Amino acid sequence: MAISIEQARAALAAAKSEAADAEHFAGERLEGGWLFAWSADGDVPLGTTTWVVADNGGVRPLGFRDTAQSALAALSDAR
Repeated sequence: MAISIEQARAALAAAKSEAADAEHFAGERLEGGWLFAWSADGDVPLGTTTWVVADNGGVRPLGFRDTAQSALAALSDAR
């Protein structure tokens, strides 16, 4: 079952992710979960990471070689 954007942001907050901040990060619904990326005007601050939240509540920052789909699939398989 798909989680809401509010549930996904709560999971990000529990993981102490900066992506829980709705003012600076936009959520995009994908198959299997949510993608949260910087959306504020101006340059992306150094060290800012894009995060995914799977429908099972798993949370993970995207690594250099990750795609959102591969990260969501790995989180879904992990639980």
